[in-house]
Amino acid sequence: FIVPLLLGLSLSVTWGTLGLLCIAAGLLCDYFLQQQGVAHLASPITASPRGNNPSGGAGVKVIVMLVVGAYALDAIGFVPHTVFWVDYLARENALGNQAASLQWGIFGLGALCGPFMVGALAHRVGWQGGLMIAFAAKAAAVLLPVFSLALLSQSVSSFMVGAMIPGIVALTSGRLAELVGPIAHKKLWGQATAAFAAAQAVAGYAMSALYELWGTYAPLFAIGGLMLAGGFLLVLRSRGVQQQRHSHLTVQNRRQ
Repeated sequence: FIVPLLLGLSLSVTWGTLGLLCIAAGLLCDYFLQQQGVAHLASPITASPRGNNPSGGAGVKVIVMLVVGAYALDAIGFVPHTVFWVDYLARENALGNQAASLQWGIFGLGALCGPFMVGALAHRVGWQGGLMIAFAAKAAAVLLPVFSLALLSQSVSSFMVGAMIPGIVALTSGRLAELVGPIAHKKLWGQATAAFAAAQAVAGYAMSALYELWGTYAPLFAIGGLMLAGGFLLVLRSRGVQQQRHSHLTVQNRRQ
């Protein structure tokens, strides 16, 4: 909501103001972290979740690879909304900057609500179930503009994609920690983040090239939605592998 107002002054003022706001946010977070006590936050965790082996095994490694693969597909799927959404609404569909700014504001509102939404979701259905629901919801929200650009459709799409961007990050991190334990999670999360960043970079270049080729953004939202649907299938498959592994371990224990 603030950026369109700043653009009325100049582009340089807009960028400068955003940079200053980022610096202020960083300093504010640093201050309150120190107030809360960094020693407490950095206290070592000595135990892994019950039943999880940080070193994993063949089954756990396959599950982890599937979850990280889904996370990489998420990076591809959200590119249309984060890069092209406003221009798609304002210019390609001639809705104007005001309508596009409204949707970007709704997107930001979704991003604010997302962590709270997935927190409640994970509490009810677990990390695995929450991740499946989040991927399904985000895929539907990214695909929605392909079929309808009514105000309600725009708003639902903006809010849900905005909510699920930080939501899937949190759910993926929680799911990986559940699989490998909190100690091994640190290294694994770095690898997952690298995979996410690489997929996002490739998708950004590829989708820009496709837009130049096709001259329209609409197919990019279809591609993004399909990538997220693929992520949902990978997460679903990871659950199947886990169930198979659990059944195999149960049989082994009974034989022993």
